[in-house]
Amino acid sequence: MSSDSRTRLVWMVSVGLLLAGTVWFFTRPRDDDENTPPGIRNVNKLEDKRDTKALGAKVSDADPQVASRAAQALGRIGGDEAARQIVPAFQDARPQIRAVAATSYGNAASPDNAAPVSNLLANDRDGEVRAAAAESLGRMRAYNGMDALLKGLDDPEVDVRRASIGAIENILPGLKWRYVPDAPDAERRAAIAEIRQAYPKLKGNYDRYMEQLKQQGKQ
Repeated sequence: MSSDSRTRLVWMVSVGLLLAGTVWFFTRPRDDDENTPPGIRNVNKLEDKRDTKALGAKVSDADPQVASRAAQALGRIGGDEAARQIVPAFQDARPQIRAVAATSYGNAASPDNAAPVSNLLANDRDGEVRAAAAESLGRMRAYNGMDALLKGLDDPEVDVRRASIGAIENILPGLKWRYVPDAPDAERRAAIAEIRQAYPKLKGNYDRYMEQLKQQGKQ
C-alpha cells in the first residue's frame, strides 16, 4: 500500500468514527427539557461523559426511572466494563429493574461474558426477567450460555421457552430443531435431549460463524 493510500485509509476511518459518534449523540433517547426530573438529567450527563462507574452506582437507584435509564445508558455505551456495572441490578428487588438490566447487559457484553445473565435465566423467580435474560444470551450469541438456555427450554412459562429457543437459533443459526415451545411435556423434553446431545458437536460451526461475523464487522 502506498503512502497516499494509507493516508486516505486513515482519513476514511477517522471520518467514519466521527460520523458514528455524531449519529449516536443525536439519536440516543433524550428528554432534557425543563420538565425532565433532575435524576434523569444527571443520568443523561453521565452517559454523555461515558462515565460507566457513576452510572453503575445508579442502576439500583430508589427511583425506578433513574435505575432503568442508567442500565439502558450502560447498554448503549457497551463493552464489558459497562456490562459489569449493570450486574448489581440483577439483585434488585424490583423485577422490572432486573428485566431492563438483563436486556441492557445483552446490549453491552461480549459473548464470552455470559455467566451473569445465564445465572439470571437459571435462577430468577420472575418469568419476564428470565425471558429477558434468554433474549440477551441470543443477542450476545453466547455459546457459553447454552446450558442455561437448555434449562430455559423446560421453563414453566412458555414465553421463557420461546425466548430460549429463539436465542439458541441465533447462537447456532441455520439448524432446524424439532422443539416446539408449547408442545406437550414429553415431546418437548425429547427435543431438548436431542439439542443437548447435538450442540457440543457444533462448536466448530459456531466458531466459524463468529469469525465470519467478525470479518463482516457485525461482532
